[in-house]
Amino acid sequence: MADYKLSIIIPTFNLEKMIEKTFHSVTTQTIGFENIELILVDDQSTDNTIKFLKNYEKNYSNVKLFTTEKNSGFAGRPRNIGIKNSTSEYVLFLDGDDQLLINSCEVLYNQIRSTNSDIVIGGHINKYENKKLEHNSPLYSGRNETFTEVQDANLLNITPAITAKLYKKELLSKNNIKFPEEMPGQDLVFLLESI
Repeated sequence: MADYKLSIIIPTFNLEKMIEKTFHSVTTQTIGFENIELILVDDQSTDNTIKFLKNYEKNYSNVKLFTTEKNSGFAGRPRNIGIKNSTSEYVLFLDGDDQLLINSCEVLYNQIRSTNSDIVIGGHINKYENKKLEHNSPLYSGRNETFTEVQDANLLNITPAITAKLYKKELLSKNNIKFPEEMPGQDLVFLLESI
């Protein structure tokens, strides 16, 4: 079994028009794609998404494909399947219509290793046609801020979106932290339980 620096878990459902950009953003990471375990979990897509995913798995030894038994309607179950099947020390979640900046994994990985943190949070950018909205954490802007107590009010400034966060897998497994299934808003629940 290969040792990967981190696992990226991507749930998919009917993303044939977007998955290639997402996949490309993972394969071009400065940390090196060979250091990434990519776990794709399809939630019973009815378009050609699964064909793309099977092709990725066939052509790359570090890509693993799983499917749900039936469509769950939300990303919680696919993400839980990804966590269960990941083999690296750290996990990052990426939606199938999102993209990583070229050095995202390297920055987050170096930070979590150097600080021995349970969670490291970067920034992310939402683009809406001609407008963009940036959510910047201290790490994203080059500053570090460490939270050691859950009562720290600055924790309220963390966006609940699942992107741009690297988790120590041991934190999740020891505390049985999972995504709620078959319901929206599971990102927020997962983040709060992790904190």
